[in-house]
Amino acid sequence: MKSGTCVWILVLWGALVLGSTATSPPNILIIYADDLGYGEVKALNPERCKLDTPAIDSLVRDGMVFTDGHSSSAVCTPSRYSMLTGRYSWRSKLQKGVLNPWGENLVKPERITMPELIKTKGYLTAAIGKWHLGWDWQKRGGKWVFDEPVRGGPVDHGYDYYFGPDVPDFPPFAWIENDRLTAQPTVDSEPDPRGGRGGPLVPGWDPEAMLSTMADKAAEYLEARAADHKPFFLYFGLTSPHTPIVPSKNWKGKSGMGTYCDFVLETDHTVGCILQALEKTGLDKNTLVFFSSDNGCSSGPSKSRQLAKEYGHYTSANLRGHKGSNYEGGTRVPFIVRWPGVVPAGSTCNRTVCQIDYMATAVDVLGIEMPDDAGVDSSSFLPLLKDPEAASPRESLILHNYYGEFSFRQNQYKLILAPGNGQGFGGEPSNAEAINRGDPMVQLYNLEADLAETENLAGQQPERVQHMTERLLREINAGRTRPGKPQPNDVEIDAYKKHLHKGKK
Repeated sequence: MKSGTCVWILVLWGALVLGSTATSPPNILIIYADDLGYGEVKALNPERCKLDTPAIDSLVRDGMVFTDGHSSSAVCTPSRYSMLTGRYSWRSKLQKGVLNPWGENLVKPERITMPELIKTKGYLTAAIGKWHLGWDWQKRGGKWVFDEPVRGGPVDHGYDYYFGPDVPDFPPFAWIENDRLTAQPTVDSEPDPRGGRGGPLVPGWDPEAMLSTMADKAAEYLEARAADHKPFFLYFGLTSPHTPIVPSKNWKGKSGMGTYCDFVLETDHTVGCILQALEKTGLDKNTLVFFSSDNGCSSGPSKSRQLAKEYGHYTSANLRGHKGSNYEGGTRVPFIVRWPGVVPAGSTCNRTVCQIDYMATAVDVLGIEMPDDAGVDSSSFLPLLKDPEAASPRESLILHNYYGEFSFRQNQYKLILAPGNGQGFGGEPSNAEAINRGDPMVQLYNLEADLAETENLAGQQPERVQHMTERLLREINAGRTRPGKPQPNDVEIDAYKKHLHKGKK
């Protein structure tokens, strides 16, 4: 009798545990690659990707792929700002490009962030890896101060814990834990030929160890959360395959296609380490995983044209453009979500979504009410996670290139307020080249019929161009796109960037 009673108690206890796992709010993990193009994931580009990416492919197999998923910008800092705040970055003072070394923090203290909202549900929050949203570095006697806390970083914007190198190719070359450097950068280094600026560096600094060090920290964090049974939000910002191109010893030569491709393989391996840590701790079954990249592949460091010519490897798949670009290769990125028991495994969704929507989706999942002045451009795609055929959460999407030029998506149509690709970032063609050959000053594409953006319809559909332009301007001037009280932009917005649109004499 005792034995049978024990069996039934165990069965009932197991059912209760499984039931609570299925119904309790999930942990949330964002894995964010740096410059990984849509075509660099084998499962997304099976015919034209010549690399094996088993870890990311496993997310595709077990989760949902958004084939029309975007970063909000074609470059780094703006995408990260939008993801953190649910607000378009061009509403801030940063109107083009990225923050430079020693740049001050871009996120105002009063700006509500995603981790701040998630913490209201009792979650622990952590960021490990690349930050690139600025710090409030101080100087003493004309020299940067490294022996005092540095404000303005992740722990001042909702994260309980931070560990990372800030930006892998910017000084100081040191690990930062919370708001302090773990060692003093006493060496004045020269620029790294593998893609890094010179500046203060910690003795013995090894950029080849960045990925493994961050992965180990993430594994430690997950083990701690498994031990204390506290729900968590972890943002893991990969530093790869961005410059410096520094595959570690075990990965050099693995691809047979050059150092950059070796680094992509190690990037996938690092993703695998995080997923294995989730599985090992048993946290995988109740963790919502978002995987994406801050923008498309960078054509220079990757030597993308050479890879295509020599190996038939296309970093942007069938898309036009790369990082920094007005075209789809700049912002249409790997966008995968895994949530066991909720997201149908191996599913695909063709609705338009953006990383700016992570914030609204996360608070929707956790049942948090979004304040009116938070996440002003963020829309929840939670319904799509349960049913990929559900109605799209957004009819429009505003995108931005390296030079601050605007693109505007409305359903399948895309309007670009520029004659070319930008000022030569990634070519295909530059604005000046487009003007000199007589191209229209705006571009309109039907992405449903022409995903490669080969036929400019602006001359054929002037009324659509006018309608979309007017709506874009309304959304810019309203200070928000999510329903609510109009909000101010931080600066006056120049939508047309006409100073960039000049031909070569």
